[in-house]
Amino acid sequence: MLDIYKYLPEDNIINWELIEKTILSPFVDSLKKTNQEYDYHQEGNVYIHTKMVCEELIKLTEYQNLDKEQKIELFLACLFHDIGKTVTTKIEDGKIISPHHGLTGSLIVRDYLYKNYNFGGDTNLQRIRETICLLIKYHSFPLYIYDDEKKIIKALKCVAGIHSISPAFVVESDRKVIADTAVSLIKDKNSTFRVTVNRADKKFPVNSTPFAAEVGGVILQNYPSLTVKLNGADQEIFVDIRENGKTYLYAEIIPGQNGMPIGTSGKGIVLLSGGIDSPVAAYRMAKRGMDLTYLHFHSFPYTSLQAKEKVVSLA
Repeated sequence: MLDIYKYLPEDNIINWELIEKTILSPFVDSLKKTNQEYDYHQEGNVYIHTKMVCEELIKLTEYQNLDKEQKIELFLACLFHDIGKTVTTKIEDGKIISPHHGLTGSLIVRDYLYKNYNFGGDTNLQRIRETICLLIKYHSFPLYIYDDEKKIIKALKCVAGIHSISPAFVVESDRKVIADTAVSLIKDKNSTFRVTVNRADKKFPVNSTPFAAEVGGVILQNYPSLTVKLNGADQEIFVDIRENGKTYLYAEIIPGQNGMPIGTSGKGIVLLSGGIDSPVAAYRMAKRGMDLTYLHFHSFPYTSLQAKEKVVSLA
């Protein structure tokens, strides 16, 4: 397997010489040449900012308490988080802006890691790559939304490319811990239930079906009034045992928009006229993964202010 962990800091010291000569080499010059808006980034160019972010990251106690895999995901995400600024930065109304640099950066980094660092063959490396790209894509997402689960779910339901959403508990892949957590997911103690196990980690000592029965047995010990029903149960507990030593437990599957992730099918411009056809077309193209820009010609005085407001509300 590729030794990606050599980039992790040792004794809280980042080996910038190694990083600049290897994994960050194609981007160093462009990062140094890309300036940022002074009101928000008085430290200077994107490269200086990137180094500052990485240096501050490794000081955090929360980071130091992560496992090795989580550390490399977060460290590389910080290292690459503003790569998109090198191609999106421009001056508009006298201000330096970098629109959609998170999305653009995630696409650049996915392609770069796949082609140059073989983040495509090994399934664990694929998962690490996608985690890094997601962190890059959403790194400037407004933090306040994370305080409200309902707001998070509402926002995610509008995102093309998401099949379903499931608020989950994440626990160590320990049989007792998993079973005890599953018990806490039971809502109606006088109904029917079933347990469904997905054992992606083949090193886990019990196969899926026997472990589902084991977890179900623990649930019945705690709530004898429950009844097992394998088809059409009132509530279903899902147990997803992953290869990273973590298990995800959830009891709700919320449908998403489906489709393809935004940006995977290039860019397009939608002419919003104010009728029903253009927003429907925009929605269908967004679901196919196109990153859309919306354009409207407000023909004042031949069209009213209400017509303009209607288009704004549609967008």
